[in-house]
Amino acid sequence: MTQDHIREYLEEKFTRDPQTGALEVRLRFKSYEDLFEPLDGAPYGEKNLSSALVRVLLHLFEEIPLEYPYVLVFEFTGVCRVPRMEERCAKDFYRWCHYRSALARKRVQKNTKDTLLYACIAAILIGASSLMGKFYPSSMLERELLHQVLTVGWWIFAWQAGSNLLLNWGHIRAPLRQFTRLQTYPVRFEYF
Repeated sequence: MTQDHIREYLEEKFTRDPQTGALEVRLRFKSYEDLFEPLDGAPYGEKNLSSALVRVLLHLFEEIPLEYPYVLVFEFTGVCRVPRMEERCAKDFYRWCHYRSALARKRVQKNTKDTLLYACIAAILIGASSLMGKFYPSSMLERELLHQVLTVGWWIFAWQAGSNLLLNWGHIRAPLRQFTRLQTYPVRFEYF
């Protein structure tokens, strides 16, 4: 899709905030309790966001490209405004974003560590393969077999390091960028 098609799609699906021009992601609820997990017995300060709400948020935020700002609007029908609950809901949303960002950061760190490990093993095997001629005479069958084993080994580890870097990096890094971005955007409450 081109940028114009993406922009048109987002303009159709989401309204714009009149003050900032950001995309408004509107979610309608009947009560504050709908934001939280229904069977969670913890008090409000410790309750988790509803798993259904989390699935909706993940789906919505995958659709919005990183360069588009947004405002998350929680709409309530037939509910009196309670500032303490608004603060709690916004805090829990940001806490969830921070938690998901931390999980994504761990995945990125693990991928980076694995890539470096594979590259180091490949380098060691390349060195061992090239230095093998000094220790074994060229006519030995064991030398050829060992050389082939080392060559296949370094090729596998080099391939894995390259695929981690070139193929998986963007896919693994995208959630980190997304949840880091989510932490910075505002949450607004509206009542009808």
